Amino acid sequence: TIAGGEDLRCRGVSTDTRQPVAETCFVALSGPRHDAHDHLSAARDGGAVLGLISRPEAAPADLPCIVVPEVRRALGRLAAAWRTALGRPVVAITGSVGKTTTKELVRALLETGGPVAAAPSSWNNDIGLPLTLLSATPEHRAIVAEIGTGAPGEILALSRLARPDLSIITAVGRAHLAAFGSVAAIAREKASIVDPMAPGDPVVANRDAPHLPELLAGRPGLRWYGRHPEADVRLTGSGRDSGGHWFEVDAGEGPVRHRTPLPGDHNALNACGALAAAAAMADRGVAFDPGRAGEGLAATRLPGMRMHVRELGGVEVHDDSWNASPESMVAALRTFDEATRAAAAAGGRRVVVLGDMLELGPDAPRLHAELGAVLAAVDLAMPLAAIVLVGEHAAACGDAVGGDRSRIVRVPRLDEAGRAAVLAAIRPGDRVLLKASRGIGLDRVAGWLAERAAESAGTDVPAATNGP
Repeated sequence: TIAGGEDLRCRGVSTDTRQPVAETCFVALSGPRHDAHDHLSAARDGGAVLGLISRPEAAPADLPCIVVPEVRRALGRLAAAWRTALGRPVVAITGSVGKTTTKELVRALLETGGPVAAAPSSWNNDIGLPLTLLSATPEHRAIVAEIGTGAPGEILALSRLARPDLSIITAVGRAHLAAFGSVAAIAREKASIVDPMAPGDPVVANRDAPHLPELLAGRPGLRWYGRHPEADVRLTGSGRDSGGHWFEVDAGEGPVRHRTPLPGDHNALNACGALAAAAAMADRGVAFDPGRAGEGLAATRLPGMRMHVRELGGVEVHDDSWNASPESMVAALRTFDEATRAAAAAGGRRVVVLGDMLELGPDAPRLHAELGAVLAAVDLAMPLAAIVLVGEHAAACGDAVGGDRSRIVRVPRLDEAGRAAVLAAIRPGDRVLLKASRGIGLDRVAGWLAERAAESAGTDVPAATNGP
């Protein structure tokens, strides 16, 4: 039902009064720690022209509102209706790791031919996906969206909402083992993204991922990418030279070398998947000139906390603290090692700050110990100046490391004592890796380094801003 008005026109939706809300429909989402119904007056004052609510008694008298039983579900239905009305092709991306990076690569490649809609960050749940779809306008040639999961059945539900014209499966790893129980179950969940698609709709999938070959066997429109000899788009090499990062890909006509601003072999693999997807979208009528692929790759930019390199108080911080799984932890360590080994050989200090990988269930101790073996190999090849391990399980990583044990700093939690211990291990001139699951809050370390630098310089630290 609509209370308070009719014939209203909105230019979009909004969910946060700290962001621009003028001429939008303000969606009053609620969660365990907040209820946006409490901010309806602020939304009206900010210029919102409509509210989507479930508590009519909370609405200001002069704000027209659509009253629904469940705001979250209504947001999904609104997005599905807009996706149908707009009629733009949708690329949907899932996978244990690499979703956001692949999304940004696909966006950048397709944008060489015109505007493409995509979320500014990892909007991959039943709120983020609808907001991504609703952000698209008639000016956009396509929509590139992420689909994530934390429990069985979520990917299928979100894929039914998005109705992808092309789907990408980037990887099958050991994230969320506590919810799924096995890698095979995780693979089935990822593969369910294709279930709502028409049989001939294109699917781009990582041939190196476990269980996907048997789950997707015989599907028309399937295009494999990866290092595997049977991959249709095969990664044949990657590395770094004086010109930056490069990778070679063979799509059946011999290896072609590309440049990319994204470090690491894992990102070269993501780029292969994105190139395969862009070519498949061209076959579906979304113009893409392979001759401009280099332009698109060079334009790729990732959101913060994804191997974001910046200087804070003389410290070169490699911030990859957005999230972590066993696979992404290994990739981050190897990428950091590759990027900093020359500096270490010249006498520079390297520090890794690693936190717990969450949601791994009973396998958590074993998987952290396995990570410790990778950490030990990195340290053996070029010793690390300090190893800071944050959390309950991360400490197990240090057990595999030899040499001077005083380099290993165990931090149970990031309280004031933890803050002091972390900062004591990091000196100006260091190169530092930050990597942990999001729940550990390792991104705070970057803020602490900025505060320390400001205190040393006698200046104020800029206030942090809230994201969407």
